[in-house]
Formats: sequence, structure tokens, C-alpha cells
Amino acid sequence: MARDDLRAAVAARHELGERMEDEIIDDFLERLDRSLDARIEGRVAQRLGRTRAAAEMRARNFTGRIAASLGIGIPLTAIAGGIGQVPGIVAVWLGIVALNVYYTENERRG
Repeated sequence: MARDDLRAAVAARHELGERMEDEIIDDFLERLDRSLDARIEGRVAQRLGRTRAAAEMRARNFTGRIAASLGIGIPLTAIAGGIGQVPGIVAVWLGIVALNVYYTENERRG
């Protein structure tokens, strides 16, 4: 597009002469700015779309991880409480927290 616009501006300059040169240049630059703005906006929108999709996926994974932690944690708490008393319960939940932190950090990095 810019190449065609430039050719048209040069042709107009030859046809109209120096008296309209500033207006021809200004018009060409305005069209070039609009074209660049449209391309930039398209790229930003595309990246934001990818970013939103990734954020939604992380939120779903996080929610699933919470549900799994509770689903596994509740029976393990009962077992650990019966066998290991308070230290057993603490050990189970420290393990669950450590795994959640590990997986959350891996998601952030990659």
C-alpha cells in the first residue's frame, strides 16, 4: 500500500508542481500513519487475545489444582491424623502446599 501511495504522491507532485508539495507530502504521511496504526492495532489485538487465552487456561488449571488438592487432602488428613496425629496432618498439608507452589511457579515460567 505504501509503495502505491508514494507513487501516487510523486505523480501528483509532478502534475501539480512545487506549489502543492507540502500538502501532497502531508497527505502521504497521514495515510502512512493510518496504515501503520492499523497494523500495530492488529498485532496488539492478536497478542492480547493470546494473553487472555493463556490467562484463562492458567485460571482453569489453578481451579482444578485447588479441587484436586482438597479432594486428595481431606482423606489424607483423616488417615494422617489417625496414624501420625498433628505432625502427620501438618506433613500432608505441607506436601500439598509444596506441590501447588511448584506447579504454579512452573506455569509462570513457561
